[in-house]
Amino acid sequence: MRSREKNKDSSPIFDMVSLSGRIIRGFPRSHLYPTWGHGRRMESIISPRRKRNIFKKYMIEPIEIPFYILLIDQQMERVGKLIEEKRIKMPSICFLGSPGIGKSEMVRMAGRMIARIHSLEYVDYNELLSKCGTERELIRKIREIRRNPRKYFIFFDLRLTTVEPYDLTGILRPIRDEENDITVTRSIPQYWAYLLRDCRGLLFLDEITQICREDVISASYMIVLDKKIGEIELNPRTLVVAAGNLRGQTRIANNLDPGLANRFILFYVKSPNANDYLGYLDSKLGGTEDRYVEHYVLKRLRRVLSDKEPREITIDPRVRAFVEDCGVKGKYDLDGKTNFASPRTVEWLNILIYGIEDVEIVKRIAFGLLGRRAGRFVHIWLRMGEKDMENIDEILRNPISYARENPEQLPKIARIIIKRLYRAYTGDGDDTFGRLLDRFYRFVKYLAELGALGIISETLSRYPKKFIEVVIRNMNDPELSHVKNVLLLRLGVSY
Repeated sequence: MRSREKNKDSSPIFDMVSLSGRIIRGFPRSHLYPTWGHGRRMESIISPRRKRNIFKKYMIEPIEIPFYILLIDQQMERVGKLIEEKRIKMPSICFLGSPGIGKSEMVRMAGRMIARIHSLEYVDYNELLSKCGTERELIRKIREIRRNPRKYFIFFDLRLTTVEPYDLTGILRPIRDEENDITVTRSIPQYWAYLLRDCRGLLFLDEITQICREDVISASYMIVLDKKIGEIELNPRTLVVAAGNLRGQTRIANNLDPGLANRFILFYVKSPNANDYLGYLDSKLGGTEDRYVEHYVLKRLRRVLSDKEPREITIDPRVRAFVEDCGVKGKYDLDGKTNFASPRTVEWLNILIYGIEDVEIVKRIAFGLLGRRAGRFVHIWLRMGEKDMENIDEILRNPISYARENPEQLPKIARIIIKRLYRAYTGDGDDTFGRLLDRFYRFVKYLAELGALGIISETLSRYPKKFIEVVIRNMNDPELSHVKNVLLLRLGVSY
């Protein structure tokens, strides 16, 4: 661009070259950088190209949507046994991505999956409305559900582009108080609110970024954060999940307001790759799509989450180091495209990463809660993990004496050794794979003497099958032949 002249407002005029190479004459600089407030330019700190790279780095596949919904649900359920549910609220979840990639379908599938896992009868409220021909029949079915609420799982798809504020907060009705001789007004919600109060369920707020009315946006704040429909508080085990498009992906889509975005954990969904899509389409044509996705989700959950129940919840040392380094309040943009660090998102982060060692999952959870600060948190997370690894060589020189002094540290040692071994296998680590493999086999032999092979099989089960096969295939020591057979049986792999 080159300046040709100045207009009356002393705003330079430029010639711009469009993407097609056509020169656009007389383009004022003020149009390039719109002002806000006292003439301050809304220039982004991060360039558009870098923003695209950030989203690409943290995006998830559509088939991962049920996985993250169930992961958050199970993490909150594990922690809820230690912390009173009224003291900590389950975070709402929002999936943002291009239209037509299967976000809504995968959210529905997650609801059916949760119902099957907990042996509950799945009830789609939208289908219930269409099946019940009369109001009397609908009320009869609702009363039947409310008589035994622990038997049902309620799913309700609420399209926010077609609702009025009173659909979210309830309709104001005058109520006569004869005892005090006064008339008061109360907000009376619709039937589905009572079902989601009494039963476990999933409230799906679809097209949340297509809302064009500020009163509807304000009404959704209470649902997303407080889990309340008017005066009715939702069941503590009810999930609030939203989906939408980013600005530019559809004509009416807008980015979330920062205040609303900070009430979510945000996930960014990309288009499915060819193999995943063809596998899903093949199963759908055969009528087994639910089983196909459920197999993927449950298999991955078993690798990520430990079967052991947590005994106490404290501040994770990596979360503590992040807060001490970066503070508890992060910078945010008015466009609401990404989340930002705040006291509530840091609190959710401390719970959701509990017991998770998979760095890829930690990255996406951190980005969904901290936005651009996620990179700093992941750096701290990896750095503190490396500090733990520095003592491994010293520990393995005399593992028996260390185990006698610290028997509770054996699972942690196993996680660190296998993590370093996997990094060497993928080429990300500085150590040689063969040397680490010999060290790992010595540790396995020691655990076999203690009768603690379950620690190894549990930790290995969280890693890819090819990696497990390589580790077991190279176990050629005759003293480990029994161990080899035990691991093959427990992990269900062949070589």
